[in-house]
Amino acid sequence: MEMVEPPLVARCGELRQPVTDLTLSGIRAAVDPAGIPAVKAALAQVSAVLTRGVGEIESPRYRAWHETAVETVRKMQTALDAGDGAASWRLFTDPKVGFNRARPGLPGVRGLVTRARAAAARERRKER
Repeated sequence: MEMVEPPLVARCGELRQPVTDLTLSGIRAAVDPAGIPAVKAALAQVSAVLTRGVGEIESPRYRAWHETAVETVRKMQTALDAGDGAASWRLFTDPKVGFNRARPGLPGVRGLVTRARAAAARERRKER
């Protein structure tokens, strides 16, 4: 069963912090190009995990997400290389290709975007 598949649980655990970092830095870079280096660093961490492929993960949902995520990461990198943090953020949050697709049913990754957005909001309040 997908929810208790050990390789899936492990992979989601590996992605948790890098995707959270990508979310937080992506929000900042969408409005401030000075944040782009942090997004690139976080994107490199996510990419390093995704580069390992799907391995023993059997979940069709994860496999479909993984294939899309690899392409989204590539497009995000292209946008960042062009200095466009806003375009990178739009890709990250896109309903069809964005990382929000990771949430349904994937332990460890579920709700990352929501939690990271909440964390970013807390950070913005602290800065005021």
